[in-house]
Amino acid sequence: LSNDSVEKDNSIIHVGYLSDDLLFAAYRQSKLVCFLSYAEGFGIPVLEGWFSRTPVICSNQTALTDFDSTAVEFVSPNCPDQIANKVDILLESGEMRNRLIENGLQQLSKYKWEIYVNRIMDKVN
Repeated sequence: LSNDSVEKDNSIIHVGYLSDDLLFAAYRQSKLVCFLSYAEGFGIPVLEGWFSRTPVICSNQTALTDFDSTAVEFVSPNCPDQIANKVDILLESGEMRNRLIENGLQQLSKYKWEIYVNRIMDKVN
């Protein structure tokens, strides 16, 4: 990512809009994805993390809990200590990171457009 598109505030990087290519590059360069939503309908960032082979930590307060717990680490978005603990563990444990990456890739195969288009077409027909 170019310095022109990045605003830094301590250790948080605010990037604004990213094209698909830059978004994928950002995911690939990340050590992990933290998606701590309070209200989420589906969770595309979780799938993007899996696709990018990046471990995912996400909220246990939303529909995100429908994701397989072997492929993400769930935390309460209201508990900074719990979030920090999971981040520390994931940054230090190569074994846990690898497990989440492998399980995420396996889960990703369940979320293909073709599967859902076929299901919808079966219902329509």
